[in-house]
Amino acid sequence: MFRHLLGLAAAAVLVLTTGQAATAAPAQEDQLQATLTAPDGTYVLGQTFPMRLTLTNTGGTTLSRIFARTDYFTNPGVHVDHTPDWAVLSDYNGPGAELQAGASRTFDLVGSFTEGGGDVRAALDIFHKIYNTEFPLAKASAPVKLAPAGSKVKVAGVLYGDRNENGALDPGESLAGATLKLSLQTEPQPLTTTTDGDGRFDFGEHTPQVTSLYAEELPGGWVPFRRELILNDGSGDLRIAAIRPFSEKLSATGKFDKDTYRAGDTAQVTYTFTNIGSTPIAGFRHGCDRVGGSPNHVTTDQWGEIDRISLNPGESRTVTVPSVVPQRSLEYGTTVLNCDFNLDDAYPAGGPEVHLIARVQTDAKADTWGHLYEDRNNNNWLDPGEGVAGISTVLVDDVDGAVVASAVTNAEGRVDYPGLPYGRYTVRVEGPWKLLDPWDKVMVGTCNYCTPDWRTRVAAA
Repeated sequence: MFRHLLGLAAAAVLVLTTGQAATAAPAQEDQLQATLTAPDGTYVLGQTFPMRLTLTNTGGTTLSRIFARTDYFTNPGVHVDHTPDWAVLSDYNGPGAELQAGASRTFDLVGSFTEGGGDVRAALDIFHKIYNTEFPLAKASAPVKLAPAGSKVKVAGVLYGDRNENGALDPGESLAGATLKLSLQTEPQPLTTTTDGDGRFDFGEHTPQVTSLYAEELPGGWVPFRRELILNDGSGDLRIAAIRPFSEKLSATGKFDKDTYRAGDTAQVTYTFTNIGSTPIAGFRHGCDRVGGSPNHVTTDQWGEIDRISLNPGESRTVTVPSVVPQRSLEYGTTVLNCDFNLDDAYPAGGPEVHLIARVQTDAKADTWGHLYEDRNNNNWLDPGEGVAGISTVLVDDVDGAVVASAVTNAEGRVDYPGLPYGRYTVRVEGPWKLLDPWDKVMVGTCNYCTPDWRTRVAAA
């Protein structure tokens, strides 16, 4: 009876909507065989594991528009990562999967659980979809073992500076006085502790899970880090290695071939890399515009040659790579390059940095103004009465270092610079005052950061 109604429903869709559905074979509830497998092992909350879904069309016609989702009625539900295979099955606005009669297809997936414990099941619903009408095809599930509910593991160990890069804790390498933070799924705020004289730390006992251990700064110039930890029975005797900055091994300089470009031009960027360490460097990678959202940053998609450079100790190499100046550089009056070079572009480790700026041709000008203030209540905000009068200032062009304007703050601490060409500038102060944020920039143009009413803090020199 159900099969008969299903066929009538599918036929109705075909009659009413002859576009997409006309090419799709109506689904039958017994036309698809689905199996899901996962490897043996015990997993903790948040830990990913591979799953393989196999679909077989046991019917005599092609089955199209096959989709899948987590089974709503299985608790706890498995989370499926967005992988290419899962995208085929989970993009309900896409074509889905298609199987010819008698054909099979496997999908390699990645799952995890964020709650639960002990023996659970990863379960998926497989269905056929024609427009907004869904027809169930099959269910697939696999047993998964999680750490027992209510169990706890100790999180403790030693932080050390791996001076000889052998991946082991050697005498004299422990790092004392380092502040570490542990970010847990089961705690609203990160936990904080400080290593003792032997580099030891102890965060107590916690639910087995995937977590992050990180240090925002370390003593002695060691590189801050963030490490993923899988809290299990071995978490009570961790060895966490810190590394030296990659800039102690590699130096990098760079320059544009011109001081001024037109939007859309191809700029040639020349780099010189030198191995200043005592061991060979067998390649490194570039990472650029890490803050993101810099529409005036030159392109870097043709820089593959940089990632293939190897250097022996004392060896240098100079390369020139092309970069396109974006059209949106006209909003800024400048184009920039902000890049670093590390062994892993996804995890910068104190590698050398190169920052370049060039002018972009435009006749546009604009006014800019700002306030210089003494932040007496340390709230990083300009409050009434905090503006400082009578400070002599100059405005310096970041491209060529030329002084383009000068002015004195009024009674409210305001300073005005009218009619400036689009560009990036730096304020300098003269007399018995100093800037507390000398890296602050004055952006003149129509870009998102080109706010004419800017503020910067000052203090007595």
